[in-house]
Amino acid sequence: MYWLQCVQCTKQVLSRIPNVKELGIIAQGCISHRCLDDLNCLKKLEKLKVQGTYRPIELQSSTFPQNLKEITFAKTLIPWEAMNVISMLPNLEVLKLKNHACVGQEWKLSVERGFPQLKVLLISVMELKQWELADDGEYTFQVLERLVLRNCFELEAMPSWIENLNNLKSVQLEHCHASLVKSARMIEKEQREWKGEFAFHTQADEDQKLCTLTQVSLPLCHSLAEDRKMVIPSTYP
Repeated sequence: MYWLQCVQCTKQVLSRIPNVKELGIIAQGCISHRCLDDLNCLKKLEKLKVQGTYRPIELQSSTFPQNLKEITFAKTLIPWEAMNVISMLPNLEVLKLKNHACVGQEWKLSVERGFPQLKVLLISVMELKQWELADDGEYTFQVLERLVLRNCFELEAMPSWIENLNNLKSVQLEHCHASLVKSARMIEKEQREWKGEFAFHTQADEDQKLCTLTQVSLPLCHSLAEDRKMVIPSTYP
């Protein structure tokens, strides 16, 4: 069901659609920052999209149905620390954070064993500069397979904990800082020496300050240096 206005997301309205599995919400004209609080009425909800208007939205631990498998936030200005709430959803497999979905330069995930089933993470157009995990990736993001960073100009280095993600198959960087690419190359080199199965692909801007398309993939795959005409698809827009 797409799209409900946030003012319609009350218990009275949501109780009439208890079996809905997909829901899109336009967070416009909200009376409260906590306009999503009644979503827990939808026990069968699996896919949620929230389109904001660059006004802050608050998240509460009791807000989200436990059956959610995919969430997309865009223009919602959610504080990064609120992602602790999302990280505790037991069945979440895909998380997309787009166009200032979150606000701030530091994401410090304080929940250990967070995102237990997350396989795909997209972060696009964000001011993220530092990214830390409470357990340094030992138990968090343990089934993550794909990471996409798009237009994250402030992030200048890959977080060190990414080396601890044994199930990670690809990292795609689009329009990111050149130093982020450099740090990814260092990780690639270390992983190649350790596992012998890490491949890195890049196509840089003319000014060499931004990387337009970079992909790190496991297992070893075809090199862009060998075929400049190859296009790496963006599977998760």
